[in-house]
Amino acid sequence: MAACTRNVPTTPPAELSFQVASYSTRSPITGSIFTLSESFGAYAWTDDAISGYFMENEKISFVEEQGLWKPSSTYYWPKQGTVDFVCYYPYGMSGISVGADNLSYSDIDVSSTQDDIMYADKAVGFDSRSDAVPVFFRHALALLKVDICLSYNHKEEADGTVTDWTVNLNSANVTGLYKSGSCNLILSDKSATGTVQWARPIDENGFCVWTNDGTMYDTPNLIADGGTELATDSWTNVVPEMFVLPQSLDAGQQKVMLNITVTTVRNGAPFLRETMDVSAPLYSEPIQAWQMNQALEYRIKISPTQSHGNGGDPSGDVDPSNPNLNDTVVTFDPSVGSWDIVDVTAILL
Repeated sequence: MAACTRNVPTTPPAELSFQVASYSTRSPITGSIFTLSESFGAYAWTDDAISGYFMENEKISFVEEQGLWKPSSTYYWPKQGTVDFVCYYPYGMSGISVGADNLSYSDIDVSSTQDDIMYADKAVGFDSRSDAVPVFFRHALALLKVDICLSYNHKEEADGTVTDWTVNLNSANVTGLYKSGSCNLILSDKSATGTVQWARPIDENGFCVWTNDGTMYDTPNLIADGGTELATDSWTNVVPEMFVLPQSLDAGQQKVMLNITVTTVRNGAPFLRETMDVSAPLYSEPIQAWQMNQALEYRIKISPTQSHGNGGDPSGDVDPSNPNLNDTVVTFDPSVGSWDIVDVTAILL
């Protein structure tokens, strides 16, 4: 209360700001920093809010001059009570519904957008004593990456024969991906204070995946015109980091399709060139699903002959400088058919 007609506060009001945890908006494989140039959305509730919301889909951005994450409009902490917050990224995305106790995504089409869809743990029970609202993002999608290298490209035989191979990757794409789906998150502990995680959906197999609508799509060719030559001593990235719908995998459905050209050089002279389509299944016993917040990196080795380069044992290691090609060397198995017996009866005249 003030007795004079002009009230000048002697202390600054408690302005509300956010503190974003170091978590990636783009690449969890290579980094974990929320980019300062990005923005995210925020909802907030307090018991005394007249409209039901304290914040309703406010845009939160980094203010460089102040070094703070702040809403587009200035907000002050209420004089009494606490505030709960739910944040999401990217700001203004369609298909998201945010409530005090649930957060859902509906009909999200990952084939048409490559946004890193993220949601933050709910911040519960914060007030002016807090330095800033903590925001810890988790990824709602899965991230896929595929690298390829050659198992071997050179072999010297005891008889003096030297064979070299070059393998050019002409094109690559991923097929059999689920295109769109939905996901519903519920608050795991409504009575907690601090940051509270959302309970993610679990399917009948125990996998944390979205409900898909059954439609599938194939990516376009991911290799630049002219292709790229594969090496034995380094990995070639053929599927750059791409966001995919969290999904259960089916044997033979989700695959990397490659078109390669194999050139065989014998004793310094090219003598065989083959161009073919090959595929690598992405389902395996260790990886039967791509789950929420998972970054998956596949590494595929290609043999330039039918051999695995280890004597035909796929589980064995391959020495790139001296592969075991016993099972792929051309050999012969000669045999002679029996004589046709022709009986001849001599006729004397």
